Amino acid sequence: GEEIDLNAVVAAHVDRRNGASASTKLYMARQLTERDVAVLFLLDLSASTATRLHAPHAPEASPDKLEGPRVIDLIKEAVVLLSVSLAEIGDAYAIYGFSSNGRHNVEVYPAKTFAESLSHEVQGRIGALTSQGSTRMGAAVRHATRRLKAIASRAKLLVVLSDGYPEDEDYGKPVVPPTYGLRDTLVAFREAERSG
Repeated sequence: GEEIDLNAVVAAHVDRRNGASASTKLYMARQLTERDVAVLFLLDLSASTATRLHAPHAPEASPDKLEGPRVIDLIKEAVVLLSVSLAEIGDAYAIYGFSSNGRHNVEVYPAKTFAESLSHEVQGRIGALTSQGSTRMGAAVRHATRRLKAIASRAKLLVVLSDGYPEDEDYGKPVVPPTYGLRDTLVAFREAERSG
C-alpha cells in the first residue's frame, strides 16, 4: 500500500514493547473496484406534467396565471443533469417516458436506450418529450423492469420521475388517493425488486 495505517503502526509498536512479534502490515492500499451499474430513468409524461409552477421569487399569482416552469420541463432538466453525471462516471443508463389512455394503450417512449450515447439525436428526443395522457405507472414499471433484466450489470436501478399519483381512466371514478393505481404500482415495484 501507499498510505501508512496509523492504527496498525500503534498496534505494532505496542506489540514490540510487550515483547510480542509485531505485524509487518503497516500500510493501507486503496482497492479500486470496477463500477457495474445500470440505471433506467422512467419519466412521467402524463397531462398533469404540463402544469406550470410558481416562478421562484415571483409574487403570488392567481392559480390560472402561473408563470414558472412546467413540471415536464423540470423532469427533463433533472434527467439531463443525471445523464451527464452518469456518462461522466461511465455508468450505463437509459431514458424512457410513459403515458397511458386505458389499460390497452400504455405507451413507453425510448428517448435513450442503454446502447446509445448522449448524442445530439438523443438530446433532441429528450427535448421533444411532451405531456400526453394518463399515468398508468404499474405497467410502465413492469416494462422498465423487463428492460433492466436484459442488462448484465451487478447493480440495477430504476428511477421514476413523476409529479403525482398513478391515475388512468380505467381505474374507475376519480378518488384521492387513487387506491387501485397506488396498489398496482406498489405490486409492480415489489415484482421489480424480486427480479433483481
